[in-house]
Amino acid sequence: DGDLKNDDDYNNWCDRWDILESNSKKFIRESENLYKYLLDDYTPYVHGFAKALENEILIKVFKNFLEYFTKNKIDIDYQITDKVNSGTIKVFRNFLKRENLDSFLSLDKMRFIISAIFSKTNDKLLLEFRPVYLNYFKKMRNIFAKGGNVDKLKIIRNLGAHTKPIDKKVAKKFYEIFKSTFNKIMNNYILDK
Repeated sequence: DGDLKNDDDYNNWCDRWDILESNSKKFIRESENLYKYLLDDYTPYVHGFAKALENEILIKVFKNFLEYFTKNKIDIDYQITDKVNSGTIKVFRNFLKRENLDSFLSLDKMRFIISAIFSKTNDKLLLEFRPVYLNYFKKMRNIFAKGGNVDKLKIIRNLGAHTKPIDKKVAKKFYEIFKSTFNKIMNNYILDK
């Protein structure tokens, strides 16, 4: 089809298209090219963008955590004393124990972990990984906090996954939040570490 978008079209809104993972580019292309063919349910459109965001966070943040964990043999078998973040710490431990990115963390779980890393915590694991995160990204706590943009995107995405089709108006709202959030995350990524 001659009217499909090419990489130049994404450079109009994606500030750092060149640093995206190839699967993220594929998810974004598919979503944007799908838009004009949808009539009532924009769920696939929204889900493609959500997958791109999940993929970027997984590869650019959690892959680094996993490599650091494996290389430095971080102890994760200790008593959790941080009651506020205990569930999140357990999820993070399970991810690290599996030592496998294919045990794909959801957008919400990744958001909770990043948010917990910057909480007022005394947890060894969270404190160990705070500098690892900061090696690659600026803090961006508000984006990952409850009520932040990643949470807003997850809520809209879950509408289509669980309760009802996503209409065009909601899909447009999602897209606007997605573009600004995605660019903020990519613009805060520190390349060449």
